[in-house]
Amino acid sequence: MPAARQDEAATAAAKEAEMQRELEKRYPGKPAEQKATRDTMAALDAQADEEKKLAEINQRTMVLPAPADFKPEPVARKVRLTLLLEKTKIRAGENPRFRLELMNVGRESIDYQEYESSIFKGGSIGHSMQTISFFLTDRNGNSLDLIPASSWGRASPVQHHNAAPASEKKMLESSAKSAASTSFRVKLRPGETLRSLGDGDTVQEPFRTLRVEAGYGKPGTYQLQVKLDDRPRPLTSGYIKAALTFSTLEQIHAEHARRTKDALGPVSSNTVTFEVTR
Repeated sequence: MPAARQDEAATAAAKEAEMQRELEKRYPGKPAEQKATRDTMAALDAQADEEKKLAEINQRTMVLPAPADFKPEPVARKVRLTLLLEKTKIRAGENPRFRLELMNVGRESIDYQEYESSIFKGGSIGHSMQTISFFLTDRNGNSLDLIPASSWGRASPVQHHNAAPASEKKMLESSAKSAASTSFRVKLRPGETLRSLGDGDTVQEPFRTLRVEAGYGKPGTYQLQVKLDDRPRPLTSGYIKAALTFSTLEQIHAEHARRTKDALGPVSSNTVTFEVTR
């Protein structure tokens, strides 16, 4: 075995032994609890690996390079959120089609992350609900926080799989991929822009249909704006209790403080005007 492989094996064995000592210290004489903790940690590690793979795909397909004439603003961390509409005039009964762009206009690289499925990548405005909101100013000047339509598009048929997974490893990989899809992450270097995918969740289709419960159904002139706020919600006792299964209270508070410090929002997009005709 090559020396490098031997070093990796030795490091892995040392980590395994250290983990076992910690588990025995925390759950002395309780093999079931030790196994449950191991399974949880393995699932988290597998999810982290899948999240890294998805982030690489997002980076390659959704991030545009900085323009040749880009000059950062004189601040370390700042983003510009831009909303674009495919058409500024639609007929009653139609839906506007939009695109979102998030540009890093500061001097430092930014890790943009959502802890949910992101509207930048797909879905309706039901995605990113903890992070991004759409606001409509109607014909009478009233501001509405738009609510996603309860159903949109055609649902895929349910697939039933009777066969058992080939192995525990395959089951772990499948669960990790599913869990990883409920978060979103890219790195934006100065001048780079994250551009949302269009209908069909493809790069080729530049606009996504805005389907909502109510708002712009009647003829008139409307204004639309998007607001991003990625600051974490206050810690609750329920969240802390669940997180204590794999983190200390000190780590939980430290992570919350880090996310608060690294937040980019609140930030508002430009306001776009469109007309609904008969």
